Amino acid sequence: MFFSRDCIPNLATVIPAMGHIDNVLTASVANQHFTPAIRAALTMGKRTLTRYYTKTDMSDVYRIAMGA
Repeated sequence: MFFSRDCIPNLATVIPAMGHIDNVLTASVANQHFTPAIRAALTMGKRTLTRYYTKTDMSDVYRIAMGA
């Protein structure tokens, strides 16, 4: 829902949202109430998010936006 809004998300809103998604995925992967298949899918989603999140370190725009 967050990324489906009428306005275009910018880097300053996307990075914290990705952090939140990562936190939720991390907690959900460890949740024993989910079936092993669901936890495996969550793990794959977390790996994909991590792959894209690490690419931000190589972006000059990210470094500028984060004040690094």
